[in-house]
Amino acid sequence: RAEVTGDVATERRMALDLQPGDPAGRVQSLQHYDFVSSEARERFEELVEELRREMADTFFEGASDALSNMSPESMARMRDAYDALNQMLEQREAGEVIDPSFEDFMEQYGDMFPGDPQSLDELLAQLAERMAAAQAVWNSMSPEQRAQLRGLMEAVLEDMDLRWQVDRLARNLQLAAPEAGWGRSYGF
Repeated sequence: RAEVTGDVATERRMALDLQPGDPAGRVQSLQHYDFVSSEARERFEELVEELRREMADTFFEGASDALSNMSPESMARMRDAYDALNQMLEQREAGEVIDPSFEDFMEQYGDMFPGDPQSLDELLAQLAERMAAAQAVWNSMSPEQRAQLRGLMEAVLEDMDLRWQVDRLARNLQLAAPEAGWGRSYGF
């Protein structure tokens, strides 16, 4: 029995020694680690939950600042970018020539879409990826944070044309990228 216990302890030490060197890799590895001590497992889970709360708080503060400080000019530019993107998606869906071209669109609005996409398909993939990441953060927020952020978003989208453009873009993205997991519900 002592020999088996020693072997198990040796295996667990080796598993800990072989963990990735970066913090994200270690946390991910430890989420699948079979802790011997239930107290150690509980402390690790508390740490992970605290990290999630801190990340959600940081995101909430940044999103709140960005939304509340949006100028009318920024909103108009966003509305124009969404309109141009919607036109491109609708034209593509109808089999028409895309105007503005993707290159013209990126020249005018590329700063709004980081990641330097080289094609409309790349841009759509990046937008879908960001939506999934935003949903994960949204799920990590407290109900109070969600309510506050929802209120800010509604205030920003008070501009009916911008709200219409956002809804139009959501419909067009669903048509253009049906495999992106649109069946999930998004509180945004």
